[in-house]
Amino acid sequence: MAGMAAATMSARSEEIARQLRALREKRGLSQTDLAKILGVKQTNVSMAETRNAKGSVFRVDTLEQWAWALDVDLVIEFRERVPGVTS
Repeated sequence: MAGMAAATMSARSEEIARQLRALREKRGLSQTDLAKILGVKQTNVSMAETRNAKGSVFRVDTLEQWAWALDVDLVIEFRERVPGVTS
């Protein structure tokens, strides 16, 4: 079960990273542009978008900063699980 939870977290992190990159590109921002807005290094943006930080997960406060910088709402919700379906 623990392996399954880790795999699910990894898949979710990869999906978040994909969405962050897509939003940045949709806004016409380079990684350097976004890094300046966020007040971080370009390598931090790159690592977030490619999930190169081994074993890392996204923190809510970090996602809130990205949402602000990309002018989008961050929505986190909990849903009841459908029996027999894994996400």
